[in-house]
Amino acid sequence: MEAADLWLHDGEKLLLIDGRMLPAADGGRREVIEPATGTPLSTVAACGPLDALRAIEAARAAADDGPWPRMSAGERATRLMDLAQRVAEDAQTLARIEARDSGRALRETRQDVRYAVALLQREAQRTSEAEGRWRRSGRTLEAAATGAPLGVVAVAAGAHAPLRAAIGVLAPALAAGNCVIVLPDVRTPLSALRLAEIVRAAGMPPGALQVLSGGRDAAVSLAGEERLDLLVAELGLDDAHYLRAARAGRPLRAGPGAKGTLVVLNGADPAVAADHAMLGACYAQGAIPAGVQRVIAQRKVHDHLVLELISRATSLTLANPIDPDCEVGPLTSEGQREAVEAALAAARAEGATLVYGGVRGEDVRHRGGFFLQPAVLVEAKPRMAAWSGDVPGPVLLVHEAADADAAWAAIPGRGPVGLFGAQGSAFGRIGADLPGRDLWHDTWNLADALEDPRWTTWRQEDFSTRRTIFRAVPDGSGWFLGSV
Repeated sequence: MEAADLWLHDGEKLLLIDGRMLPAADGGRREVIEPATGTPLSTVAACGPLDALRAIEAARAAADDGPWPRMSAGERATRLMDLAQRVAEDAQTLARIEARDSGRALRETRQDVRYAVALLQREAQRTSEAEGRWRRSGRTLEAAATGAPLGVVAVAAGAHAPLRAAIGVLAPALAAGNCVIVLPDVRTPLSALRLAEIVRAAGMPPGALQVLSGGRDAAVSLAGEERLDLLVAELGLDDAHYLRAARAGRPLRAGPGAKGTLVVLNGADPAVAADHAMLGACYAQGAIPAGVQRVIAQRKVHDHLVLELISRATSLTLANPIDPDCEVGPLTSEGQREAVEAALAAARAEGATLVYGGVRGEDVRHRGGFFLQPAVLVEAKPRMAAWSGDVPGPVLLVHEAADADAAWAAIPGRGPVGLFGAQGSAFGRIGADLPGRDLWHDTWNLADALEDPRWTTWRQEDFSTRRTIFRAVPDGSGWFLGSV
């Protein structure tokens, strides 16, 4: 049996609070359901409001009086590099836990573990490089701009790429000297709890990182805390309204929450565009903001592109995520599958035509799991609810545009945009018309991009306040009062 499978079945998974692995204060437990089978996968401590209170107290004490924020940048960098090494050594186990817990293909979760290692290393390097950069500020002074940590930062991580969501916040926040609380989604807490054990084994100072596993009650309790300096809702396509309400005007930031649009003009190769569209639609079962949901095809290329999309959808292998042949795994939960099916039904009721997929897997290998075939719909219109909103699953809505101007007009006001078949001037036009949006040109290669730690939502600067420190020039030249 794999090490990951042994760990999953080896007793209750505990919370990390103040450097100790603890059960829930009220003794609560919760079974985690495996998406591929619909059966219990593991048992975790069910964090409640009292556990959230213990976590905030430990983090607050560590932020105010503990060693982590007071370490030199070099010391924190050394600790983070050690943590990165330990995560790398546990990569196979961590990736398999993430695959079985979230339903994502093992090839994808391995990428996420590599990303976690690379991001920890990158943030450690940035922390070390930022220390001691003094610049001449006058005849007798030098100045250095440094970052002071905010204090206590919490992240509510989404269900669909839980390790990536958690590490994307905790790596830069820890590097900046903050103490962090991670609250993974109740459906997929296992990779975060495994990471908690790795952190504890690495000897991180107590209170520097807390990891909980609770539901909405714990999240609301944590969000309502005045002693929390910042809450990051890295929930992907999940609803964050309840967290915003609980914060009541206190600092909260949300990660990107919109899926992308692919524009395919007449000059594009339909086969290449279809490859990238299907990759973007099915990566992480189509449930992360970086994915593709809408395709706008110019008239001459539309029919050929639709045939290519159907061909690729029919060739995809739906399987258990730990199967080496798996290309698309199950959705994370039955609730997510029902939400996608409801969105498909609504789009069809508004006039879209389903040309492939959108049905539950009937193969014996899929029975009991939350499988759903990738769906391709044509005759989609910008007025449809599914066009302006986001469907948390592998869905492509195809809209036919008469010309390039009509294609630009159909692009929704949110989410990244990809452009196939455009010359330089056309790409420049779309870039000017869509300031602040991520743009892709003749590609949507999530597999490579999501492994690159430079493509991140959060940076150390998001978790620190800038201040300037002055000191006398080392060689000294006495007092200088300026001209009189």
